[in-house]
Amino acid sequence: MIAETNPVIRIKNVSKSFKTVRAVNNISIDIHEGQFVALLGPNGAGKTTLVEMIEGIQKPDDGEIWIEEKHWKNHAEELHRIIGLSLQETRYIDKLNVNETLKLFAGFYELGQERVDEIIRLVGLEDKKNPMWLIFPADNGKGWPWALRCLTIRKS
Repeated sequence: MIAETNPVIRIKNVSKSFKTVRAVNNISIDIHEGQFVALLGPNGAGKTTLVEMIEGIQKPDDGEIWIEEKHWKNHAEELHRIIGLSLQETRYIDKLNVNETLKLFAGFYELGQERVDEIIRLVGLEDKKNPMWLIFPADNGKGWPWALRCLTIRKS
């Protein structure tokens, strides 16, 4: 059972339309620390639109979204630094090497080359940072997707 605490993510009466299509219709949900949530539905049901609104990529037409009790309207810069993103479309990454890919994702969080180098060292990819990532096994127990996730580790 989830403790009675403030939700990590609060979505209240959120709606979003595109021309004549209502993609998200008056959704409300509280997500507490430790909860896992799955958005299920057919194509066009509004799953991606809802996630993009939570991420701050799109703005709701109606309703409010808070993350850690912060609203995108007044705290966008701070929320961009703390939220982790996994891009839906990543076909362009096959044109980048490991170092370039990590620099791209580090840029989303205003992290520099120093942090990229730290992550490359942490996952043992020093000898693979310049070759294209597709030419070495991505799942070697240390894989580069894990390195991408590490970029969002906040230091206290």
